[in-house]
This record gives sequence, C-alpha cells and structure tokens, in this order.
Amino acid sequence: SIYAPPLVQRTSGSDALQGISADVFCFIAERIGLDYTLAAGDEYSLAEHIAAVQAGETDMFMPLSHKSSRAEKGLFSEAYYESYYIVIADESRDIHINDLSDLGAYKVGVVEGAALENVLRSALPEAHVVPLNDQDNRSIYQAVLDRKVDVLVHSRSFFKEERYNHEVFNLEPIYTIHEHPRAYRFYFSVSETHRKLIGLFNRYLEHIDTYDSVAAHEAGERKLIEKYVKQRSIRQLFEVAVGMTALLILVLGYWLQKYRQINAGLMASNKQISEQQTRLKATNEELSQVNKTDSLTGLYNKRYFITVVDKLQQIAGQSLPFSVMIIDVDHFKRVNDAYGHLVGDDYLRTIGAIIRQHVSRKTDIAARYGGEEFVCLLPSTPAADAYALAEAIRLAVAGRRLPNIHGEDQVVTVSTGIATVTSGVNDGAALLTRADEQLYAAKRSGRNRTCQVSD
Repeated sequence: SIYAPPLVQRTSGSDALQGISADVFCFIAERIGLDYTLAAGDEYSLAEHIAAVQAGETDMFMPLSHKSSRAEKGLFSEAYYESYYIVIADESRDIHINDLSDLGAYKVGVVEGAALENVLRSALPEAHVVPLNDQDNRSIYQAVLDRKVDVLVHSRSFFKEERYNHEVFNLEPIYTIHEHPRAYRFYFSVSETHRKLIGLFNRYLEHIDTYDSVAAHEAGERKLIEKYVKQRSIRQLFEVAVGMTALLILVLGYWLQKYRQINAGLMASNKQISEQQTRLKATNEELSQVNKTDSLTGLYNKRYFITVVDKLQQIAGQSLPFSVMIIDVDHFKRVNDAYGHLVGDDYLRTIGAIIRQHVSRKTDIAARYGGEEFVCLLPSTPAADAYALAEAIRLAVAGRRLPNIHGEDQVVTVSTGIATVTSGVNDGAALLTRADEQLYAAKRSGRNRTCQVSD
C-alpha cells in the first residue's frame, strides 16, 4: 500500500494501517478466513508498487484505479470508492482552466504511474507533462509552491485530506476533470488463486456499505475545525492572562487612587470571558450536532440511530402504541449502475427530504440506516396511522418521477415494512427485525408497496 488518505494512512504512533481501503479489505478478509499482512511500503513510489504486483513480488496493492495497461498484467477487483482528478494551482497565480486542452499552456505535474499520466501525455505537449515522485507526499505540493510546475493534477479525495495534513492552504482546486472519473479497487498479481479470491471479494463488494468508513476517514475538514477551536481557546486564555496581569500591576501600584477603575475593568473582563465561553459552548454544540447527522440527506445518521435503539424499550413503554418503519429504495444498485453514483446521491437527498417533510413530529426519529435504507421510529403512532404515513411517503417518491429504467413505470419507487406494538416492547432488536421482515414481504410481492404487522 501507499500513503493515500482517506483510503490508506498510518495509525498515529504505530505502523498499523487505517483508511477506507484498509477497512474494506480487513472486513472481507476476516469473513472469508484470509491470512494476510498489510505493509505500508512508504519507501516505494506508486510505479514501483505496481511493478512489484505485476512481477508477482507482492500479492496485492491498494488503492489503485483501473487502467487497461494495468489490467493486462494484473487482476482488478470491483470498485469500492469513487473520486475525480482535479487541477491544483497556487492561489497567488492567475491561472484559469475551462477544459483539459487549456493545460497545454502550462507545465503540468502528475504522480508518476498515475492512471491519468498517459491521458495527459496524449493530450499535451510531451515537455509540458512533468512526472513527480510521490514517496514524500508533501514534495508534490511543494513543486507547485516552488513553481517547478504551474499546476498539479491529483486525486480530489487525496488532496482534500493532505491539504490539511501538510497545511498547504495556498493551493486551491481550480478545475475538476469530470471526463475521467476514478474508481479505486484492489489490484492482485496474476494467479489462479487470486482469480478465485477476487471472485469472493467481488461478492462482498457488490453489497458492502462503506458509508461509516468514509465518514470516519474523510476527516480533513473536521481536523481543521478542531485545530481552530483548540488554537482559539489557547489564544483566548493567553489574552485573559495578559489582561489579568495588567490589572494586578494596576492594583499594586494604584490601589488607593484607582480602586473604582480597577473594579470596572475586572467586571468588563469577566463579561468578555462569559461571552467567549458562550461562543465556545455554541461551537461545541454545533460540532456535536454534526456528529449526529448524515451529511448526504440531513437525517440522523446510523451511529446516532443505534444509540437510540439501545433505549427503544424505555421510549416505547412510555409512548404506546409504538411503530417502526423501514423504507428501502427499489432497485437502487441498478440506479447507480445506469446513471452513476453522483445521480444516486441526488436521489437519496430528494428521498431524505420527502421523509423529513412527512416524519415531522418532535418525538419522531428518521435516520439513514445505510446505503439506500431509511428507518423511522414513531412513538404514539397506531398501525393505521403508520400505514397512512408510509403510503404518503411512497406516493410522494413515485410522484417525483425520478428516472430509473429498471423501476416500475421507469421511475424510482420505495418499499416499506412496518411493525407496531400496543402492549410493550421487550426487545427493541426484535421489533426492528419484524419491520425488516415486512419490508422483505413488500419486496417479494412486487415492490413499490407497504406491508405491516401489528400485535
């Protein structure tokens, strides 16, 4: 592997690897009983890693995007993460890029061995493409700051994380190369054993939900906020200490003559500290709210929902009757296959907004449970009302007429399972399981419908 946050990076203070690629690989490997060792390989460049796999010296490398020349000498798994290349420039320079051909006027840096290197060489004058060694990640950004190259072409996801890690805030993305999207995969050396192994990996990759791993490791902006809050707190404490020292000097020198003035100054200082503490508290509350929310749909996220489910018996016992509703988007994988993940994300935002509009009581909880699945907890809601609410959501989604060539009437639809209890909840997980069984009943009976069960 190679340092490529958020996909692969070292755990702080150790040689262990973490990141989206590491999470996905370890998850699958543990379930199929694969014996493995992950090595960082920081001393090698991307091109050297690829050559080692193709020569059979290394069994697997991650992450790597597909390229036909690589596929001729190695074996690729299915994709588990998508991104784009971007053009990066020093903000102090007046450089504007409207399409790929505009790069012909500049010296363009690109990581040696990157998938887009050959595309750039075929589209630009040979002398204008400058390969960069990525063994020291900061050096590729320093090449732009030192004007050894005019612009850098690099992965958007990698830059988003490394910009904060290396504090290269003078560099800005000025163009996204949408015509060459990147889908990252596992790259194996050629052998019959590895062909079978990739078959097992692909079965998991077809259904795996990487949302939690992406949320955990795409942390560059969150780290910046935490660093800013910490630095601001230190600065505020320093300013208060300086102010208090000055006041103490005044008290010692002018105690009799300046008592009233000193007292007024202390009151003003205390008021300032109180206001600063209020602002810090508001900032911390805002960060806490971010940790509860799904960034794509604006609903609660899975992590917060699980904490609520742990208290489901207590909540339901005070709010009978109690209903649980599970909503799943029909044929969503086919949506992503036909239209792409960016369109799929737009569909999920739209459906999330519809759910938020209908599940609107303060006591209700609506969350994105994973991928295309949503869960709603509905206290004080009898079976008939829960069914009516689910049907309203189903009709609203169908009414938006979101295109899906594989769906009923070639539009996006949803299926819903509901479980309602009226006499107490002994096991929250069992109630969720009953709702999930009704969801699968709706799927089996043709999709685009609601099924429910009540005690």
